Amino acid sequence: MDEFAIDEAAGLVLENGMKFGDTSEGQVVLEMARKFLAAKQGELMRPQAPCNRFIVRKEDMSVSGRLRLLRQEDGDMCVSVIEDDGNQASVEFCAPVSGGGKSPKTLAALRALALAMMEDNQHDPSRAGER
Repeated sequence: MDEFAIDEAAGLVLENGMKFGDTSEGQVVLEMARKFLAAKQGELMRPQAPCNRFIVRKEDMSVSGRLRLLRQEDGDMCVSVIEDDGNQASVEFCAPVSGGGKSPKTLAALRALALAMMEDNQHDPSRAGER
């Protein structure tokens, strides 16, 4: 959706001859669409972890235990905790558009964590983990 599509919707002529954007209901819907578009554009401006690339950080208490995050193309975040022996447990938190979205604050925190891990890895590459 973009501003052009919103303007096109505003100009649609209804069966009663009125333009959609001239009706009170149409004005409410168009305003919501503009707010949604502004929020999405603001979200795209925020720094984000790269898609489909593991972000890995070694833990502090073992030789090779690590935390691994992955941001998928649809915005979902995958989290894996990997033990020294290679055993791992994984969970996934979904973006609202992909059918999940039941934990928006958790998803936002995981995205922020991914950026923090990338920054930590830049400052101390010895703690950056392998896959």
